[in-house]
Amino acid sequence: MATGDQNEAHKLLDAYLDGLLDERARADFERVLAEDASLRSLVALQSQIDAAIQRGHPIPDAERVISGLNGRLKPTAPPEATKNPTRRHRRLVAGLAMAAAVVLAVGAAWYFTRAPIEEPMNWVTQRRTVSETYTDMVRSGFKPLWLCKNDHQFAATFKKRFDQGLIMAKSPDVACLGISYVNSISPKTTCLLLDDRGEKSMVFVDAVDKDRHICLDDLKHVKLFRREIGKCVLYEVTPHDAPHALDLISEIEVPPEWLTEYADGTVPGAPATDKP
Repeated sequence: MATGDQNEAHKLLDAYLDGLLDERARADFERVLAEDASLRSLVALQSQIDAAIQRGHPIPDAERVISGLNGRLKPTAPPEATKNPTRRHRRLVAGLAMAAAVVLAVGAAWYFTRAPIEEPMNWVTQRRTVSETYTDMVRSGFKPLWLCKNDHQFAATFKKRFDQGLIMAKSPDVACLGISYVNSISPKTTCLLLDDRGEKSMVFVDAVDKDRHICLDDLKHVKLFRREIGKCVLYEVTPHDAPHALDLISEIEVPPEWLTEYADGTVPGAPATDKP
């Protein structure tokens, strides 16, 4: 790929992750995303990098840091430009603030330390508890890895993962935002990200024979509910006092033609190394 093409591709990826694409451009991008496993892996990696940066190294206030230079440096962007920063802007502001801090430190001594940057989180291989996964998903923007375009794709995803098709009924109060794959109950845990009456909820799905005692650690603002459906166990993590998604999910027979819609034999949206 030519350098110009690579730059354009990166700009498009940044715009997608920042939610800056219009409806048509986003639909075109997601159509390519559904067909290109390497692109899905790249999207997942970039999202994980952003989450790791935000979790371990919150961006300092640039104006406060720069003010320590006695007015010698001035912010180049008006205050309103930082209300909804993009990924690129966050990195620019972080870099500027860090540079200002280094200048101040050099004036006192040639010494600069910082905590080691956490490795980008690999949701599939690095184990996270249910509590950690929910917290990290919310902090990273609650963006799913994969958005099923129809019930066939949804059911086939779970058939390939757990040898059992699942279907989720439509509800005016609960919307499925998409699917992500994590290493939580087991390395094959599959998560539904939900908008539940304006709140962020998740359903963790895994094989029932992989089930073990699940708790929410020290999370006090959400509750945990459990249900078994055939070969699968489901845990709903929700801020509500009752589960709203578990009763919408049921078992469904998956005909062979639904499975053959995916010619590469992989789970839709999963990283290239993750086989169903």
